[in-house]
Amino acid sequence: LHAVNWQYIFDTYYNIGDQSAGGFLPPVIWGRNPALAYPEYNPTLAQALLVSAGITGFDTTISYRPVYRAYLPDPASTAGAIAQYLDDININATVTSYDSSTFLGKLYAGELDLFLLGWGADYLHPDNFYQYHLCNPGNLSFGLIDDTLCASLQAALAEPDFATQVLAYQSLASDIAADMPFVPMAYPRGGLLIRSEAEGFVASAMGLDEYRT
Repeated sequence: LHAVNWQYIFDTYYNIGDQSAGGFLPPVIWGRNPALAYPEYNPTLAQALLVSAGITGFDTTISYRPVYRAYLPDPASTAGAIAQYLDDININATVTSYDSSTFLGKLYAGELDLFLLGWGADYLHPDNFYQYHLCNPGNLSFGLIDDTLCASLQAALAEPDFATQVLAYQSLASDIAADMPFVPMAYPRGGLLIRSEAEGFVASAMGLDEYRT
């Protein structure tokens, strides 16, 4: 986490108007922890953590799909830049591109080392992010399921008091950021052009605005 300058990655490979990430949940979804931010860029610390674990270096792979997505505008260059940062601490990361079908098959089977991928909300609830990625037996992209974490997520989902539920998800967001093996990089954002005399327009939080009517 500390080996990569994530702010540089964001500044270089994302679009004007995108927002740098702080945690898994984007700002439009309640329950996020606003205190979360990129891990500190500190290659010396990263190297020291490897040494303390008895590791002097290793080989790995970074996989991606060669397709444009709002959450990953330039996958090849982004993967290459991350690989260069890892090389500075003796982690040799080979960048590999797969077609979407092959990529997703390997991803869900838990066969990829490091990979680049994003997510678009199906509905505006923390559970749509957490359960699918972290507690779904059919999706092992982040490794084996953590039963304790998933029980806590289920308890948060079942909490009937909304204020208590928000606090539960905010606390879980911190736990997930500390323990899960991923780094959220960016929240893509779009733009709306509205005539000054238009009234009563409410933008879709899902980015599904309808203009024909």
